[in-house]
Amino acid sequence: MFKLYAIPIILALLIKVGLMIFAKRKGIKSEYLFGLIIVFVFQNIAELSLFIEYDFGNSGYFVTRAYYVAASVTSIFACYYAFEIERNNQLSTLLHYILLPAFGLLILTVMATDYIIVGSTPISYGITAVKGKAYWCFQIMVLAVVFFVGYILVSGYRRELNQVAQLRCAYGLLAFLPVIVTVLFVLALMAIGYKFNAMAVYPISTTAFIFILVLSERKHRLTDVRQYIPNSLESGLSSKTRDAISLYSQEKLSHKELISALNKADVDYKLRKLKGNVAHTAVSMKEPRSSLYFLINEHGLDLKKYREEK
Repeated sequence: MFKLYAIPIILALLIKVGLMIFAKRKGIKSEYLFGLIIVFVFQNIAELSLFIEYDFGNSGYFVTRAYYVAASVTSIFACYYAFEIERNNQLSTLLHYILLPAFGLLILTVMATDYIIVGSTPISYGITAVKGKAYWCFQIMVLAVVFFVGYILVSGYRRELNQVAQLRCAYGLLAFLPVIVTVLFVLALMAIGYKFNAMAVYPISTTAFIFILVLSERKHRLTDVRQYIPNSLESGLSSKTRDAISLYSQEKLSHKELISALNKADVDYKLRKLKGNVAHTAVSMKEPRSSLYFLINEHGLDLKKYREEK
């Protein structure tokens, strides 16, 4: 029986590790995304350990507590990652001064007392927690995170006028949806007194969550904040692009002048990034070297200047 129920956890664990390696190689920058993946990996390890404990007839007392601590840390990272996607700090006070200290207190309570988790007990396919008299605090905190994350992303999608910003929120909500549904489903079963171990479905939903996020990060760089860093190359490119589009929308630039301005900004960005190396720039832009030289001359760009920049 252990082998049957452990298969989804083992597969989920392997997929998460694979996605983390894939994300690293693809240059995804989000620290909160990597934090989420790492915490989910530890959570899967705790889940697998509980099945092993059950298989050997042990109580799994400490591993159960470790699982709930990992779940609490996951909730914290989920909130921060939602903020990173939506890029709005209006609710940051609530996160920093209410939710974060509350989860810190919850983690200490789980580790040091029996108020949240009294122990663990075997059920037909594994080990589940024995709820303490304050277990409702954990349930309320998890529900608060679910609604908090959902509200951030939904309100961000409705408020944003920029399609890219809306896309960030839509992908984030799609990724969080399997986890949200699972959490609500498990809490509903527990509320009616049904003993259900979330380990039967939670590894699958968290893997779906990570899978969607990694793919969306790779395709759309949803949390690539380099364009917002002052004096960065990406910030310069973003500024020049916005200026050109703004002038065009005010009919101060013709269509031909707009295309020329965008081309110049693009070539300038690539040459700065690649230190004036024409061969590498041509490959990066997927243009023949002759076409790149034509653009450089057309816009009066000085290759020597790029090569001398530090």
